[in-house]
Amino acid sequence: MRLGRAPDARTAALRDWATGAGIDTSHITNPNARTYTDHDLAAAVRSSTSWAQVRRKLGKHSGASVKNMRRLADKLHLDVTHLQSNPDRPAPGPTRDAQIFRAYTRDRQSFVQIGAQFQLSPERVRQIVRREEKTTAGVQVAEPGGFEPPSV
Repeated sequence: MRLGRAPDARTAALRDWATGAGIDTSHITNPNARTYTDHDLAAAVRSSTSWAQVRRKLGKHSGASVKNMRRLADKLHLDVTHLQSNPDRPAPGPTRDAQIFRAYTRDRQSFVQIGAQFQLSPERVRQIVRREEKTTAGVQVAEPGGFEPPSV
């Protein structure tokens, strides 16, 4: 197993060589191999309230496991509407870049003021603002006090 990836031709050739040389390779396993059945996954999904809980019930420890579980649950057509992504974690707030963009567009702060607040150079603030402008092009930024419908 190379970097957690499935065996490729080189790995298979090495395993064949080791076996041919009389070296036992049975102890070398794939740590990412699925250790639960479809039935186990279905039962864990039914009795859980979050994907993290499903993961723990199936004895998995990494977030990548959840990604694979979701994919398999979808393939098996399991009802997962009752599962939350992570109920223990509060909803994320705006990202730093979004906060910087809001300070520039809504609060009308200068690059220097924003840079001092976020411990960034004014040039870096300018780069972030320009990137956010491209990302939000065509998206109306709400002004303080509520939503304003786009003018027609």
